[in-house]
Formats: sequence, structure tokens, C-alpha cells
Amino acid sequence: MHHPSFDLLVFDLGGVLVENVGMDRLLAWMSTKPSAEELWRTWLMSPTVRAFESGNLSAVPFAEAVIAELSLTLSPAEFLTDFAGWTKQLYPGALELLQYLSQSHRLASLSNTNGIHWHRCYHEMQLATVFDYHFPSHETGRLKPDREAFEYVIEHTGRLPERILFLDDNQLNVNSAAATGMVARKTVGLAEVQEVLRGFGIL
Repeated sequence: MHHPSFDLLVFDLGGVLVENVGMDRLLAWMSTKPSAEELWRTWLMSPTVRAFESGNLSAVPFAEAVIAELSLTLSPAEFLTDFAGWTKQLYPGALELLQYLSQSHRLASLSNTNGIHWHRCYHEMQLATVFDYHFPSHETGRLKPDREAFEYVIEHTGRLPERILFLDDNQLNVNSAAATGMVARKTVGLAEVQEVLRGFGIL
């Protein structure tokens, strides 16, 4: 199996390979109801979230600040208990798809994440076994949609950007990846991942 279009396939995790209920949980708590897109933008650009997911803020201050920013009514302890469950499970078939793709491509994960969610993804979901590279934001200190997060992947894998396919469920991140020269597509859930891969002749 040789697919010459790309040398490296890069996947976001939450919303692409892993079911993530975070935005639904936040919306349920909020008295004002922004659109999902607006809430994603607020979350991605929040100084508190960025500090936490770049490894520069511990869990309790993170929870306290998020509660204040979004005017939530639950306690930090309640928030963190719920937060730990936002990363629920791999979508059915995701691990098998990655195992198949690993026979013909190098695979990488690029995720805005934190120690709480990363432990679950890396160990409990067995993602340590199928990727060649991992770029979790709390370890690299680099966050999507910042351009440097994608440049870091290019630098550390030694791949030409035009030979990298990046899949993410957020258009802001897709746009930033494309600006570096990567081929980037928005995919929400495994069915859309498979559709894109079929479109490029990878499946």
C-alpha cells in the first residue's frame, strides 16, 4: 500500500477521532446560549484556557477562572469532575482506521489538550500505540490556531508542508494549518474523516 499524495497524516483528537462533549456541557450550564461556533472561538481564544492547555496553569485556578469568564454557577470541584469526562471515548472504528493507515503513512496527533484529558487519550484509549508523533499542547507549549503550532509539527517531523494532510473539527485551526502550506480539511466525526481520506485515495 503506497499513497504518494502525503507523507504524514495529522489528526486533531477531540471531535475527529475522539468523542468530546465539552461544548455541549458548557452550553448546558450557560444562561446565555451562543452558537457552537461562537463558543468554540471563545474557548480557543480564552487566556485562561490557553494558559491551562499550554501547561502554564494548574487545574483549580483554571476551573475558577473559566467559571468566572463564562458566568457558570457550579463550584470548581464540580466543574473539574465534569471536565474530566468531556473526553468520552474513541469513535467506533477509529483505532482500527489508524492501525490500517499506519501501514502506509506516518501518523501524528496535534491536539489542544491538558494533563487530565491527555492521560485518558494516551493510555486508556491506546493512542500511544498507533501514532508515530504526538504534539499535545500542554507538552509543546504551542496551541492551535496559532501558526507556530503547525510550524512546530513541520519542523519536528521534517516533512514538507504540502506533503502533510491535517484534519480538524474547527475551521479556525484548518485555516491556520492551510496558511503554513499544509493540506487541511475540516472533519467532524469519523465518517467525515473517512470521506476525506477516500477523496484523496488513501482509503
